[in-house]
Amino acid sequence: MVISMRDLNSFSAEFSESIMHGYHRVEPCLNDTLAAFVKDIDRTQHMQEERGVGRELGEDKYYVAFSNIYPENLRSLKCSLLGTLICLRATVTRTSEVRPELTMGVFKCKACDQKSSKIVQHFKFTEPKKCKTVNCDNNRFELVNEECEFSDYQKLRVQEDPMVIPPGSMPRSLDVILRNDTVEKAQPGDICQFFGQLAVVPDIVSMVKPGDRTQVLTKNTENRGNTVGMEGVTGLKQTGVRDINYKLVFICTWVEVDNNQFSTDNEKK
Repeated sequence: MVISMRDLNSFSAEFSESIMHGYHRVEPCLNDTLAAFVKDIDRTQHMQEERGVGRELGEDKYYVAFSNIYPENLRSLKCSLLGTLICLRATVTRTSEVRPELTMGVFKCKACDQKSSKIVQHFKFTEPKKCKTVNCDNNRFELVNEECEFSDYQKLRVQEDPMVIPPGSMPRSLDVILRNDTVEKAQPGDICQFFGQLAVVPDIVSMVKPGDRTQVLTKNTENRGNTVGMEGVTGLKQTGVRDINYKLVFICTWVEVDNNQFSTDNEKK
């Protein structure tokens, strides 16, 4: 469901401001509230009995998105805007294929077959720390695909509008992440408005020095006294003493194609 921020601001300016500045906290609550609202309507109208089907209430996923926000230029995105609801206007230069992304994972212990509760996945594959069985000290798990939740995932590379680049400066780029219904809405060359929030993720590529190579070495069964085969992942030995680099990405919840040739400054005038 897409909500116009102008309409929401006319309804309650205080509520609109709270969503804008605390979007990273209220977004899960908004999605859960929308799902509960649709479920209540579905139950009230007795849609299950009328259709005569066995679909459970609340089976579908619902998401809240916002539009009609003044667009920001890519060059003006700073860390002070992390977690706030903003609109980014940029040109799409590269798109990836749509892939499945694990959002909620259920794991089964390899020792006692005890299943874990659903674990939210945040930018990395997250397993349980230990088995929740009292006398089981196992820390090896396998993914239960049938009980996990997946969503569509696509990554875009966008570049700032050439009309707003200062003289003598190079255009800046940023990664935009699309999920669910927003995938495949933008193509290379489109000027789009992306609605969502900024997030910070580790930049693993910049941590590797030129010439370093990441390798996975297997244990040498013929020469058990050789410890080289037990080193595991190599090529990042200095990670523990080097500063970890981070980068900004834009988590998008809604996309609107805007292929007019006017800059945001001209639109403001």
